[in-house]
Amino acid sequence: IVSDNGFGLSRDREVLEHALSAAGWTLFSDAGPVEMQIHLEAPSAHTLGEARTNILLPNPEHWTADSTSLLRLSGVRVWAKTQDAERIFRGLGAEVTRIGWRSLDRLDLGVPRRRAFLHVAGQARHKGTDALIRAWRPEWLQLTVVSASRLETHQSNITTLGRISPEQLHQLQNEHCFHIYPARYEGHGHAEWEGLSCGAMVFATDGSPFNEHPGLFLLLPAVRTGDGPVAWHDVPASSIADAARWALDASDSEI
Repeated sequence: IVSDNGFGLSRDREVLEHALSAAGWTLFSDAGPVEMQIHLEAPSAHTLGEARTNILLPNPEHWTADSTSLLRLSGVRVWAKTQDAERIFRGLGAEVTRIGWRSLDRLDLGVPRRRAFLHVAGQARHKGTDALIRAWRPEWLQLTVVSASRLETHQSNITTLGRISPEQLHQLQNEHCFHIYPARYEGHGHAEWEGLSCGAMVFATDGSPFNEHPGLFLLLPAVRTGDGPVAWHDVPASSIADAARWALDASDSEI
């Protein structure tokens, strides 16, 4: 049960459908009596009674107090994608199993690579997009930002794109040597993981879930903000500058 948004939740649906089909489960998209319902991001109150078992795959950054109340009343079991999600939902009193998660393999070796940065924001507001654009200096490498939100910049080395086709996105992901995501929080981070699958060097926030996987991401030092259950982080302009300057000066062998 998912709101197909064309971005992260749609990716989650693809991953889950592939895994369940491969394991021999029959999938239904319509409500009705079934063995199991899997709710992506938030529990669906009006369908909970239609299944013997209800599973929730939450993204903590989008969690609400109303969803917490429903979780406690319904007996929904939680499958956690990350260590941080496991911590958060155990703290809410839920029955939690950490299952990990995965993203799609986007590698295309036929696409020529170039020294430039890519940032795919989709429609999310927590990926640090505004901070990234504010910090980007004219003397740095080209930065391409893909966002469903309207963005304005008059800087010649920043290109902003709106909604693009899956084929265009696939091309951009493979074309850029560097991907950068100073996100405040990620429940998984499909854009970051897809960047790794393309063989890119991916700069990501030094927070959950990226610091749960030592050696895979180039971590951007960040400052934790707030003391709530979700570990929000702000990446300062200085961390973005260090990443941009390193990429500008790095030799081919270092890359």
